[in-house]
Amino acid sequence: MNRIFAGVTLFCDDIREELTGMNTLVGIYPDNVVVNKMPFAFPKLAFYTRLTVPTDFEIEPITVNLLAGEEERQLATFTSELVSLAISQAKADGAEIAGMISRTVHAPFPVAAPTRLRIMAKTPNYECQIGNLNIREGSQSATSPKD
Repeated sequence: MNRIFAGVTLFCDDIREELTGMNTLVGIYPDNVVVNKMPFAFPKLAFYTRLTVPTDFEIEPITVNLLAGEEERQLATFTSELVSLAISQAKADGAEIAGMISRTVHAPFPVAAPTRLRIMAKTPNYECQIGNLNIREGSQSATSPKD
């Protein structure tokens, strides 16, 4: 049995669930966000998490936690039942991996001082960092390469 999984969390302004079952992510943040002055509050901060597990994954719950400095809060739990269902559906479709999605929105999301938000996904036997957002005070941001 495999105990390793992968995932990614995107930080954005909002997540809209469409009638088609798709999600629209609005205002995706880069890894580094510069704000004019601290303390600061995002009017809304959303976390879109997608986890993938191999179909031979050992069935166990996966928790997704937000770490900000010394504070840790749970964003989502993928129960053993949900993991098992996702794997069963993937196997039935002939896929080698199963995917699961979590959508969490916090409004407002206060930031008292410069910080690094980290998203950790954990099982009793494995953990990995699946997201990172650095927030600092200043006037300029290096968010993407310039042409």
